[in-house]
Amino acid sequence: MNKKYLPFLIIGLILWILFGFFFCKNCWLKAAAAAPAAKTVAAATAGGWLISDGARFKTTCDTGFDFNENTINRLGNNSTDCLDRTVSYLENNPNRELTITGEYAQSETYNGIFNDLGLARANDVKNYMMGLGVAASQINTKSVVVPSSEIDNNVLEEGVRFSFGALSNTSANRLADIKTRLIDQKPAVTLRFNTGQNSVNLTGQQRQDFADIVYYLDNVSGSNVSIDGHTDNVGGLQGNINLSAQRATFVKDYLVNNGISGSKMSTNGFGPNQPLNSNSTAAEKALNRRVEVVLNHN
Repeated sequence: MNKKYLPFLIIGLILWILFGFFFCKNCWLKAAAAAPAAKTVAAATAGGWLISDGARFKTTCDTGFDFNENTINRLGNNSTDCLDRTVSYLENNPNRELTITGEYAQSETYNGIFNDLGLARANDVKNYMMGLGVAASQINTKSVVVPSSEIDNNVLEEGVRFSFGALSNTSANRLADIKTRLIDQKPAVTLRFNTGQNSVNLTGQQRQDFADIVYYLDNVSGSNVSIDGHTDNVGGLQGNINLSAQRATFVKDYLVNNGISGSKMSTNGFGPNQPLNSNSTAAEKALNRRVEVVLNHN
């Protein structure tokens, strides 16, 4: 090779190496930016499921809370040692709050009392943590959508996340608002039924009302729910009383399946004895076929 071309070849080689380095670096940066964010507070690690409040507290469970697809109830028994340590931490730090964020995929189906399946799962774990001794006032619930690919063999593994923060000061205002809307103006929720049918289809407002009822029951000692069934005047008296009692029981069972303690609810069947109107028209009869969910504070 003619030596006079050698410097040009060396310069070209250096430029080619520099171009390749910066080009690949740019690709790597883009790939890193496109990667999904990891679960940061209570997350899967090589050693288990981490629960951490920064430098204040840290513990690791063998596993997190798993859920079958489309269901709100956690699977199996979780390791209690790490959760007992979490309970003790919260008891000793009443100014700290645990937020339980329930996960759900948009492909999952749900027809319950909460706004979405993630909130229902968070509430299920909240009830579990309260059973271990955490005060309701120290637990907050949220939800987040995750990709459907996280559901493997019909199971969403570690379907809730734990995080911590300063205790919020909104509880008193929320409880006062619930009392004004759902106790001072009874009933809290009215569910209506077609003739011969037992089914619950909730509006968005009714879901919010039930979420508030759950919050009030959890945070106010002595509060409870009365579930009162009513019918129109078509048919015999005793038959209607029995039907109204059955509908009240149906609603109670529905609420129990959605995470409300059955011990805090009672049912009554009044049949046609407490009508809202004269039962003169089909429209008036439809209004009387109802179950009233009444929130009480003794």
